[in-house]
Amino acid sequence: MKSHSTLSELNIVNLTSLWQAAGAPFGANHTGDVYHYTQVADSDWPNRFWLKPGADNADDIATAITAFNELPGYLTFPYWDLERRGHDLLLAEAGLVQRFAQAGMTMPLTKAYATTFQLDFEQVTDAAAARLWADIYPKGFGYVIGQQIPTAAMEQIQFYLARYDGEPVGTGMLYNTGDIAGIHGIGVIPEMRRRGFAEEIMQFVINRALEDGARYAALQASQMGKGLYLKMGFDDLFEIRNYRPVTF
Repeated sequence: MKSHSTLSELNIVNLTSLWQAAGAPFGANHTGDVYHYTQVADSDWPNRFWLKPGADNADDIATAITAFNELPGYLTFPYWDLERRGHDLLLAEAGLVQRFAQAGMTMPLTKAYATTFQLDFEQVTDAAAARLWADIYPKGFGYVIGQQIPTAAMEQIQFYLARYDGEPVGTGMLYNTGDIAGIHGIGVIPEMRRRGFAEEIMQFVINRALEDGARYAALQASQMGKGLYLKMGFDDLFEIRNYRPVTF
């Protein structure tokens, strides 16, 4: 059994690798001395700027903030404080504003869900399905993942579309790193919520992860989704605070 500290680190590895997998087809991944960032045009996601492992002193963070503020366009600066150094205060002092927070969560995968699903699931394997997935996603989350991302990255990232009575109602993503299954983008359109569909999508994606050989599931939960994941058995391990310039 992996320790909580190891699982926290592997959760972050999965997340940052996902961003880079999404950006790779577009040459959108960049690296500085103390940071990485991924910025894909015509998409709100992944578009993240983050510190390299070990870049955790005040000088490193000041260097990163300067570079972040000089970049054009829309980026989010997530900060995870696994060492509890409290350096996110430096982001606030530099004028960045925390826009939202997420809970980094993991769960051992022991057995598949024996569920009779109300939903039908389709993995995105062509441009038409990628377009439909990208059309549905903003209805669940309020931001855009450009159609070009599932179209170009469907070999590296598993994108799933959930249908109810033939109509698309939700999305999910699965991205594996080692024995860690990263579960991302679990969303349901507003008019189809409170029917258990989000939990069904989670169960389906976890079953697929088990088929892929994963031993742990990792995700980053919004406040709205956290209760479901706690109920399913995920542990709440750490917090990600997401900052943006005051102008965004």
